Amino acid sequence: MINKFVYSLLHAPRSSESSLDRSSLLLPKMAAAPRRSLATLLLFTMKTAAVILLSLVSSVASAPAVVWKSNQRNRSGHHCSHDVHASDVLTKTLNEDGLDSEIQAVVFLLRRSKDGSETLTALASEGFLPAIAVKYDDAHVIHHHVSGIEGSNTIARGASAARPGDVVLQVTLSEFSSKLLSLEAPLEIEVSESGMLSKAAKHSNKRTRLLSEANIFIVDISANTDPAAIDRAVVAAIEHPKIGSVILSAVRSTAEVKMDRDVQARRRMQAMQKAGSSMLASNARRLDQAADGNNNQDLSGVYYVQMTPNILAGIMFFFLFTFTTYIGISCMGMIAGQTVYVSKMPSIGREA
Repeated sequence: MINKFVYSLLHAPRSSESSLDRSSLLLPKMAAAPRRSLATLLLFTMKTAAVILLSLVSSVASAPAVVWKSNQRNRSGHHCSHDVHASDVLTKTLNEDGLDSEIQAVVFLLRRSKDGSETLTALASEGFLPAIAVKYDDAHVIHHHVSGIEGSNTIARGASAARPGDVVLQVTLSEFSSKLLSLEAPLEIEVSESGMLSKAAKHSNKRTRLLSEANIFIVDISANTDPAAIDRAVVAAIEHPKIGSVILSAVRSTAEVKMDRDVQARRRMQAMQKAGSSMLASNARRLDQAADGNNNQDLSGVYYVQMTPNILAGIMFFFLFTFTTYIGISCMGMIAGQTVYVSKMPSIGREA
């Protein structure tokens, strides 16, 4: 039996904001217009079917995102069923007033599986996230269709753009768990007795300083991570008093990436066609230029011919060159030397 978390995650609510509901409301209007022409009805039906198809395709391809906020706990969140970009979700979440915590936000991002599908929906449908399902009712907002989630680097750039003054750090699930434990304990840095540190110790101390300075964490979670560990980490972040907001999402599927690239290619093609149309429109004649422009349209002395003089001259030269070459080659057989040979050549001046 599918739990409430999965059902709400996979099935968007029928609200007035949904593009699918808006398109379905148009069908009765089409039936209530019997006097409309057949061409208009066909065009209207095609537009309605296109809207429904685009809504269904976007609902399958996009990834969900659940947002929790520390200042709005124990409140039922609202569902957002229309397509929204990941940068808009980050900007709205990180720039909301009332969030003054030691850790501004934590974004849990699940990578896609080996077959290229989105991971969060698969884990939720199999019931591997029971603790998150309990916290689902306390979510601030549930975005069912979030596009543009390509990876942790993209989310980190979006968070840095939304909050330029904050330190954004990409961490693993184990590093984030250690960060939660260190919030209640002082910072510890490894120092040897001789004062000389190895490369591993220097790297560890540098990473420790970054963990202590960062206030926005992007937790990159592999698809083969234990779901129980993901469940515990997300719930611990939601319940921690020093964390302002928590976002749970997943990298979009390979199908959505292909679809997005196809849409961008179509948009570029439309932009090129629009630019070409505007260029042709700019070259059109004005009314005051019509009289002079008609001079170029006078084709009374122009005739179609089978061959131009240049082409005729080239053909004639080809025949001339071919005929001359043939005569020269045929005359080479007439060249002959002497036929009488003597043992003693005449002296010079006595040839005759």
